[in-house]
Amino acid sequence: MKICTMSCILVASPDQQENEQNYYQTIIGIQGDFLFAETLDEARMLAAGGKGYLPMEASQNMSPPGPVLHRIPLLRREQPVHRIYGAFWKADNSGYYIEDFASILKSKFPGGAAEPHIL
Repeated sequence: MKICTMSCILVASPDQQENEQNYYQTIIGIQGDFLFAETLDEARMLAAGGKGYLPMEASQNMSPPGPVLHRIPLLRREQPVHRIYGAFWKADNSGYYIEDFASILKSKFPGGAAEPHIL
């Protein structure tokens, strides 16, 4: 079965379902039907049962794929899709704690996070 004919399974609480669907449609570009699960385990069970596919971001803590669930890369124009994260704060709210937090946050994103900028 082609993935484009399957439902996209998203993990979201009932009050966040519309936001999540909006994000995956407008930013990621996924079209079609959506199913929602309130927990990752529930979403994995839906995917294992053939109810749809579950988009997940790569993580160092991911378990290896097994015989039931398979991983396929998410591509846009034949390139891996990456998210860009930003942290912002008001210039007049800068100080030791904000700068320290920015430094800690930067250390959690390996691969060349940009230097913090005050706007």
